[in-house]
Amino acid sequence: MTLRLGARATDTALLSPVLVAYRIHLAFAWFIIALFSFEHVFFRTVATTPMNAASLSLGLKILLGAVVCCSVQYVLWCQAGRPDGFEQRMLGLLERIWARVRRPA
Repeated sequence: MTLRLGARATDTALLSPVLVAYRIHLAFAWFIIALFSFEHVFFRTVATTPMNAASLSLGLKILLGAVVCCSVQYVLWCQAGRPDGFEQRMLGLLERIWARVRRPA
């Protein structure tokens, strides 16, 4: 319904917002593949898994998911010619944070 209302308001195709956001959709697909592969190969947690092993598995999955999603997003953004958007804003934010961290006291 929201896509339909947006398409009418902007006079664009119904699925144009989805097609514009292809980079995040592909990054999310790789994220899912990586997590399922990790679960299948390394840690198959069940209800009887000890808490420390389950915690380790969760931490590794969070790290893996973040690295895969951000890496795929960055590569696709570079291949698209580094257009202005979310990725550019995030890199600017990270650069400002890094400059503050590196600033001498």
